[in-house]
Amino acid sequence: MKELLREDRGLGTAYERHCLYQLIDAWAREFEIESLLEGPVDGMAGVAGVHGVGLAMQGIKVVSAVPTAEHAEITRAVYASCNAAAHVNVVVADETSLTTLPQSDMVICYHALSFVNHWQNYLADIAKLARKALVVAVCNPDNWGVTVMKSLARLKGHRNAGPPQEWHTEDLAPELWRIGRVKQHTYFDCPWWPDLPAFDRADAYAGRSVKGRLKKMLIRRSGDASRLADKFVYGPDRWPYFGGPGWRDELMPALLKHPCFEGAPGKIQKRTAHLHAFVVDVRPRTPQKRRRLATVKVP
Repeated sequence: MKELLREDRGLGTAYERHCLYQLIDAWAREFEIESLLEGPVDGMAGVAGVHGVGLAMQGIKVVSAVPTAEHAEITRAVYASCNAAAHVNVVVADETSLTTLPQSDMVICYHALSFVNHWQNYLADIAKLARKALVVAVCNPDNWGVTVMKSLARLKGHRNAGPPQEWHTEDLAPELWRIGRVKQHTYFDCPWWPDLPAFDRADAYAGRSVKGRLKKMLIRRSGDASRLADKFVYGPDRWPYFGGPGWRDELMPALLKHPCFEGAPGKIQKRTAHLHAFVVDVRPRTPQKRRRLATVKVP
């Protein structure tokens, strides 16, 4: 179960969240989404269950599944702070209760596959809830920081060290093609620093990545911990991603100055991106299947 995180902390997390919100908005427009389901497993190193905030602000129906009542309280507060509470239903669920969740036009499976018991089974089950599109995001195993980590591990004698199977396109893509048509494969969250995702599941799920530990160490050494303690901390009382408090005075200026490779050629994005996402079109492919689906929907 994911550790209860009440806030997004740090510019790295804020940058990832900002990139993801833009992608979700674009995908929703492309597929003409009228409903969204996110969760119940969410590997974001920040507040859980709030990927649909931007769509809910537009009046799109969102169901957000989170693991505990405490998570649900924080999630509802974030939606309420963005005037989106009327369009979200926050429910408590886990990977064993997927059948209790409603079908939606788009389903977001965000960095979840490393934190479930059988990722292929979870993927197949969560896909059944998507009517139009399934979005699956995982860490990018081709990130150059991952390569550094793997090399260091091998120097220490860990011959099999490396990213888990479900991060790799060659392992994940065949499973996705069984579900539908993979329409997009997108690299995102491409900062200038080398991203170093933890290979340890517990550390990663709790939001304690290798990168985060290194940054904390550097802050302590520089003596800037007290100065940076209150910067880029976003939660229910301050959610700046859509122009709210903290956007103009803090997050927007930082993003404008933030070196990144989001607009770089694909080969550079592949080496710098923290995450990559697959958008799977699950709509019926043939007229016969579309007619059959219509019959099921309207007896």
